[in-house]
Amino acid sequence: MIYEYFIIFITVLIVYTTFEPPAVDPLQTGTRWLASLLLFAAYGVLAGVVFKRLYRSTSESNFVVTLIQKRYRRCLTWFSILAMACFTFHVYVLNVKADFQALPWSRSFPTLSSFLALCLFFAYLSVMWWTAYPLSRRLFGLEWTRGKFVLARLRLYGSILAPWFILSFVTDIMELTAFNPLARLGAFTQEMIIFGAFVVLFAVFGPVLIRYFWGLEPLPAGSVRNYIESECIRNHFRCRDIMLWPLFEREILTAGVMGIISRFRYIMISPALLNILNPEELTAVLVHEIGHIKRKHMFFYMLFIMGYVVLVYPLFTIFTLLAPYSDTLISLVAASSPSETTRLSLLLTIPMLGGFVLYFRFVFGYFMRNFERQADLFSLQQTGNAEALTRSLEKITYFSGTPPSTPSWHHFSVQERIETLNRATFEPRLIPAHDSKIKRSLGVYVSVVLLVGLAAYILEQSPVRAALERAGVERVLTRYIEHHPEDATALSLLGSFYFEEERFGDAERSYKEALGINPEDPETLNNLAWLYATSEDPRFRKPEIALDLAEKAARSRPVPHILDTLAESYYQNGRFEDAVSLAENILRSTLEDRKYFEKQLAKFRRAIE
Repeated sequence: MIYEYFIIFITVLIVYTTFEPPAVDPLQTGTRWLASLLLFAAYGVLAGVVFKRLYRSTSESNFVVTLIQKRYRRCLTWFSILAMACFTFHVYVLNVKADFQALPWSRSFPTLSSFLALCLFFAYLSVMWWTAYPLSRRLFGLEWTRGKFVLARLRLYGSILAPWFILSFVTDIMELTAFNPLARLGAFTQEMIIFGAFVVLFAVFGPVLIRYFWGLEPLPAGSVRNYIESECIRNHFRCRDIMLWPLFEREILTAGVMGIISRFRYIMISPALLNILNPEELTAVLVHEIGHIKRKHMFFYMLFIMGYVVLVYPLFTIFTLLAPYSDTLISLVAASSPSETTRLSLLLTIPMLGGFVLYFRFVFGYFMRNFERQADLFSLQQTGNAEALTRSLEKITYFSGTPPSTPSWHHFSVQERIETLNRATFEPRLIPAHDSKIKRSLGVYVSVVLLVGLAAYILEQSPVRAALERAGVERVLTRYIEHHPEDATALSLLGSFYFEEERFGDAERSYKEALGINPEDPETLNNLAWLYATSEDPRFRKPEIALDLAEKAARSRPVPHILDTLAESYYQNGRFEDAVSLAENILRSTLEDRKYFEKQLAKFRRAIE
């Protein structure tokens, strides 16, 4: 359950953060938000209809509780997927990201824009839970109010949202204040150090935060607590406290241990599970959870989360470097009109999202299933028989309404788990054999992660990457212009690319072609003027033409960077007093890069002296 919440959260973040919104027409803002409200309302109506129909089926005299429970959980899954689909529609079609980023504080703190987007997604989930409440109350005998029912589920997401928000907000502040002690390192190395430090800190101190968000309360003193404490002592297991875990009140039967350090470690047991297990069965389940700690599974989960970043970052980088060399992908992007950024964002989102799902479904899921089996076998070893754990699994299956043969991406089916426990009872050699299998698998995984990480570090420092990036940008722009030869903005961008590459002849040609389409465009006029005023190649140093172009651009759009080009043109033509006067006027306005303009003024004043 918790892992599904984590996957959904990360999926929504990937969809939002990888999208680059195209420019929007302010006149269409009202229409887009009206469409958003209609989509949200349609989702709510559909959820209400479906859950109400299920609720009515419970009024029939011959209804089967376990069957309705199964349909109920299936509906929750499908409406969660539908919520993600609606959210994606909001982002890619209705362009809500452009509206969120237009808010003044979003420019300084991009995390707040992402937070608003997450709130939109949580609104969908809240509607789903709100409409599902009557059915859940009837099926599981809940005593919670509807508001508490919805809040309990949101709090599960809060335990993931809070650390993400803290990390992202700190990153925003570092970029805003230009304080980055890792600035000299490459992007990949920075990401790994920051993310690794965050994962370690959260693994150590996160349980304290989670205790609040999950609404954990200490198990009251009594025979049950005394029994659990004695089992912990017998298994040489230390923890900070034993907590009641009211996960969706009576709806979920589960237990767990969180925390890699005993001082911040908690045993968690849902009240519903305590109600159905006898002391012997509770012992088996408890020892199973202790097995996760004894076998260092929490540490390896932390390693797998970090490993995902190590694996996906270089693969995503390679994809972005090689994508411009695919005619199919380039044509898909270039053959559009105003939606090219949307299509490009989609191309970047698909591999990120696909890599995430595949990694957690197959790599993370493989280790989780085998860790669960290892914990089962640890319980068998410590208790001496499989009967108690087998009975507990059968009870959990029965009361949860899940067939024993139902597979899971992170658990073997209950039927498989019971069969393995029974076999291991008569064939003890299966236990060390399974331990060896996990060790070999971990060895292969760590080797792959280290090799990929080393390759990513080498690629980051390699001049080959820079060359591929430059070639990719040129290819994308030229292919786009082939499809849109009348797009003056694209031609101007290509000219600026050539200018940065010091290919001044190609830059001049592109700028002139752009001006042939839109002769009054101030940005293109400004860029060509800067080329003629500052080119290191004497063949393209044309100060008189630069001055004419710069004056024309400044009359159309007198903003600092264009006025700076005019001042530079004055300087190149020997009109130093005019350059100084204009530079002084620029410095009277609000500037982001004030130091640059101060250096320009100093240069002009030295010319007079």
